[in-house]
Amino acid sequence: MNRVLIANRGAIAVRIIRTLKRMGIESVAIYHHDERDSIYTKDANLAVSLGKGSLTDTFLNIDKIISIALEVGCDAIHPGYGFLSENHLFAQACEANNITFIGPHSDAIQKMGLKSTAKQIAIEADVPVLISEDISDISSIDTSKLKFPLLIKAVAGGGGKGLKIVHEQAEVLDAVKSAQREALQYFGNDKVMLEPYIEDSRHIEVQILGNTHGEIIHLFERECSIQRNHQKIIEEAPSPGLSDGLRKQLCDAAIRFASQLKYTGAGTVEFLVSGEKFWFLEMNTRIQVEHAVTELITGFDIVEEQVKIARGESFSKQIKTPVINGHAVEVRIYAENPYHNFQPSAGTVQFLHLPSQVRFDTFLEEGTSITPHFDSLLGKLVVHSHDRHSAIEQLRSKLSETKIYGIKTNTSYLSHLLANEKFVSDIVSTRFIK
Repeated sequence: MNRVLIANRGAIAVRIIRTLKRMGIESVAIYHHDERDSIYTKDANLAVSLGKGSLTDTFLNIDKIISIALEVGCDAIHPGYGFLSENHLFAQACEANNITFIGPHSDAIQKMGLKSTAKQIAIEADVPVLISEDISDISSIDTSKLKFPLLIKAVAGGGGKGLKIVHEQAEVLDAVKSAQREALQYFGNDKVMLEPYIEDSRHIEVQILGNTHGEIIHLFERECSIQRNHQKIIEEAPSPGLSDGLRKQLCDAAIRFASQLKYTGAGTVEFLVSGEKFWFLEMNTRIQVEHAVTELITGFDIVEEQVKIARGESFSKQIKTPVINGHAVEVRIYAENPYHNFQPSAGTVQFLHLPSQVRFDTFLEEGTSITPHFDSLLGKLVVHSHDRHSAIEQLRSKLSETKIYGIKTNTSYLSHLLANEKFVSDIVSTRFIK
């Protein structure tokens, strides 16, 4: 593997370029015209414009991206997260053009793209699931037989789109229609599923790696319960809410699931956890936004491992026996105004001061233009310490040092959350923000 095209932008592009450079691999950035002077275009060995169009014309244009990769002599593509990272057609296009896709096989992506298919694989792997019912025809729903609270969610896609929580029988049909409309708009598939809603549960995910030699390992779990509108904003590793026994059960279940799928690459198996019980949620077939907390407690570079897997290498002895070292906490900093219903903020970064001696994955510099074309994630501030309490204290201190002027950000809101007594005491669930 000599030259890798990064089919992404922003912080994750910067992150991938850093690892490729250390591994002696050339990187090719692709960019929207409005971000032609962004850090990641300057850090890469080569940068190629996608033009001025919409996302459909640029970062979601499979033909254009493949064409660029072939023109500039790339032998591999890293999709990052978001955009085309979980699009099986993109992986298929790479395979068809003899370009190494730094991720799983297209078949695995396609299967995990449908929650009902993923759930069936979980059942085959003896992983606990919540019994659900697929709905394609709204007239088939007998609301009198439903138990509440109820979760309605899109069979395809994720990110909280096409997802509704219902507490009363009278709300069901309108909620299903709304979920179907969202699912069709975002995923091109209006099929939804109904399943029990577990209140006061935690959202825990297990980082797994699978290689082409049939080996599948885990790098422990992440706590992702602090979410706003089903989008994670604070993540930790390890989860402070798990007993050692439950941690082992979750990690073993994730490996069984990935083994059933014959998975290769980095992936995340997600679970709902309530007390000592857990249920499979879904699998993300890509690197996660929150991968940094896992890297800090284990000492392994997940992007590097993705590249090694794609090159057909075996796992090192060290990574097959990972050890948890300390505690890591991450906050996601967004361009949004918490005091005006988290409205996205656009503009130019006029002044920037980032804290030292801490990990801050970002693409920001003074003069960076924040446009409404893209997700509003600006970066991730990540702290690692010997225990959870000291990590939170250090994160609060480093967050107070973070100054981003010219646009609105959620830093003050994050500081408020980190100081919350219940958060500090780990009395959390996916309903914490609400």
